[in-house]
Amino acid sequence: MSAGSSLAGRVAIVTGSARNIGRAIALDLASAGAAVVVNARTSVVDAEAVADQIRQAGGRAAVAIADVTDPAAAVGPLINAGARERILAALEAASGERLCGGELPAGPAYARGNWIAPAVVRGVQPDDALAQDELFGPVLAVLTAADLEEAISVANRTRYGLSASLFTKDIGAALNYIRHIEAGLVRINGDTTGVDPHAPFGGMKGSSSGTREQGSAAREFYTEIKTVQVNAG
Repeated sequence: MSAGSSLAGRVAIVTGSARNIGRAIALDLASAGAAVVVNARTSVVDAEAVADQIRQAGGRAAVAIADVTDPAAAVGPLINAGARERILAALEAASGERLCGGELPAGPAYARGNWIAPAVVRGVQPDDALAQDELFGPVLAVLTAADLEEAISVANRTRYGLSASLFTKDIGAALNYIRHIEAGLVRINGDTTGVDPHAPFGGMKGSSSGTREQGSAAREFYTEIKTVQVNAG
């Protein structure tokens, strides 16, 4: 069982197998980073195996670093040199152990542009910047929680609450997650990115302007209300 919520960047709560950890990491690294809360019962080897997959050429299919014009690309270059330096500084200041990434990818294709290899940092604390702030880069922070309830609590400790996802076969866990996670968009067995045009979209807390867009809610989003009273003359 794994869960993710798009809070600071995106926060994934992983309480299951290496397969689910890999899925959460691949989805979130491909969409500007995440923080992952790993259940204490999950083997540390699982996280290392996922990092290994990202490091090796064989793992590029899951998290392909390429020009955005390449249809296979999952991670493109950063917007400018300043963004790259900011992410490198955050990685240097981070607590925990960097399992992979954070360097310039090797090869002539990366000679130009502001590239950074997807990074996985294990052992991050809930109040660290990597868990609280959005870097807009391929950085994954891995935290530890005893159970789903604690993991939800950790995820809710940020000031953001845009979208959240839970990967599970346990309907009870899904309903618990839906009820308690503080996010405007919640998915079960789906990633935290993308929206459906027919469904209202918006966040909670610092990820919200107090409105929803798309779907039938778009009428209100694009409507300015004027209250008029006409009294008898």
